[in-house]
Amino acid sequence: MKDNFIEIKGLSKHFGDEQILHNINLSIKNGEFITLLGPSGCGKTTLLKILSGFEEPNLGDVYLNGQTITNIPPEDRQVNMVFQNYALFPHMNVFENVAFGLRCQKISKSKIEDKVNRVLSIVKLDKLKWRKPNQLSGGQQQRVAIARAVVNEPLVLLLDEPLSALDYHLRKNMQMELKQLQRKLGITFVFVTHDQEEALSMSDRIAVMHEGCIEQLGTPREIYEEPCSLQVAQFIGQANIFDSKVLEDGERISFEIENKTFTVTNKKQLTAGQNIHIVVRPEDIAVWSLQEMQNTEKTEALPGVVEQVVYKGSTVDLVVRLASGKKIFATEFFNEDDAKLEYDINEKVWVNWIPDWEVILVQI
Repeated sequence: MKDNFIEIKGLSKHFGDEQILHNINLSIKNGEFITLLGPSGCGKTTLLKILSGFEEPNLGDVYLNGQTITNIPPEDRQVNMVFQNYALFPHMNVFENVAFGLRCQKISKSKIEDKVNRVLSIVKLDKLKWRKPNQLSGGQQQRVAIARAVVNEPLVLLLDEPLSALDYHLRKNMQMELKQLQRKLGITFVFVTHDQEEALSMSDRIAVMHEGCIEQLGTPREIYEEPCSLQVAQFIGQANIFDSKVLEDGERISFEIENKTFTVTNKKQLTAGQNIHIVVRPEDIAVWSLQEMQNTEKTEALPGVVEQVVYKGSTVDLVVRLASGKKIFATEFFNEDDAKLEYDINEKVWVNWIPDWEVILVQI
């Protein structure tokens, strides 16, 4: 079995005059959980449908384990798809829904029972197998859809936003269950979502899509901490973005923000005169009170006023308006030294970045 289990080469797709996918190239490893992440209309579901065989590309090829499947019909691909609405048969119970595909293959009754019972046990539905879909919760219905897909022993499972209809707490639980299921089954999962947190928590790698192209491919940490473009930085998590220009280069570079000069390590070999975006995540921002500033010698800090305070238990989210009017998003964490974190609306504060300028530099 080849290491690059799925190969997508030069794939393009258009509907009439509208170009949906532009020269997509992507390699997926065997047993990998990879997520196609992007806003609505970026082409991720179209790419999934091409992998499943429900759509044909205008250009390019798809290979599965070294063999082209571009012109092979869906039923012959060993690739199954779980749809957003689950598409369960309402008149059939759980067992019959899962067994449906096997019955179409005219497999023996005893073998069908063995395979269905084994899969229902894996997805923890063996005690509910005689219930109809309308007697199940949203999470249980989703597991039936997954069981129906994996009982046919596909090489690849495609999932098109299967958690989007679930409430917040059930969605969080199903994220963990889905990842555990993927590890237990050991098959390749290609997952589509527009939810950044979902992608970061579940994926081995993420392909961030933008306007029909793969903008960046990497691990969740790489995507979050080293975005290759402003589009990726803005889409993956919340970000504070400043536009500036490199003043001096070398091992460390300097630039101006809010009429103050800052210096950081030159990780990307930037040179003087280059225009850059400075991206700072909310959790990398420190907020100091006026009293704290008086007791220190910190000079690289910007004055502001607290505009919004959102208490979240272990953290407090703040919106701070700088003197220029620009709003800064900060996340303050509780620790042993803080009995509590309290901020007042219109309180004057200072903001900076921690530790030692945890910033992301993106060249324009």
